[in-house]
Amino acid sequence: MKANLKASEISPTIEDVIITTTIPKPVKTYIDREEALAAITTLLEEHSTLFLHGIPGIGKSELIKAYCKAHKKDYTNILFLEYTGSLYEMIANIEFVDDSDTLTEKERFRRHFRFLKDIKE
Repeated sequence: MKANLKASEISPTIEDVIITTTIPKPVKTYIDREEALAAITTLLEEHSTLFLHGIPGIGKSELIKAYCKAHKKDYTNILFLEYTGSLYEMIANIEFVDDSDTLTEKERFRRHFRFLKDIKE
């Protein structure tokens, strides 16, 4: 990290705010992914966001788990979220330490989305 960064340029640490930040470990039997991992690295150098998609069971989750494991030290934050059919619900259902039971789903979504927008590239 550059020593002359302003506080507004530094991403907050999600581990202090989000309860479930553990990245699942990839299975050990998944092999032959070096080319795909290299492609992810290249794409993320060009773009700040990457969505993997495809039919169930082809190894998308295992591939990204392997990438996260290999590159954990390259990032301030890695947030592993599994898409369940609704981006809105996925963001609203992230477990933040200061969420209360009295918050509506809409309030949780707004708070969580605001925080996620503050995370820097």
